[in-house]
Amino acid sequence: MVFMTDGEMNTKYDPNDKFDWICSQTKSSACNAFATAAMQTACTAMKKSGIEIYTLSYSADADVVNIRNCATNTAHFFTASPATIKTVYETIAAAIRGDTLRLTQ
Repeated sequence: MVFMTDGEMNTKYDPNDKFDWICSQTKSSACNAFATAAMQTACTAMKKSGIEIYTLSYSADADVVNIRNCATNTAHFFTASPATIKTVYETIAAAIRGDTLRLTQ
């Protein structure tokens, strides 16, 4: 999985919003903490299932700690900018291609 995000949880609580599925709290900060915990739980479950997770932070304000923690390991974590995004994706693609099973005779 390739996961690009700023890692900043900006959830909101609005009891009238039917799309506000992540949070039942009344404060945005509580919603943000809940959403961050949900993200880390999902990342941990994927890693335990053997799914490799590449993460990219793409913002000066990125929550680098949580993005890095989601990655399979530190080698699967990248920071990107408009100037480097192509190179980062090429690096990830090369790593994925390198893991591809090849049959030879």
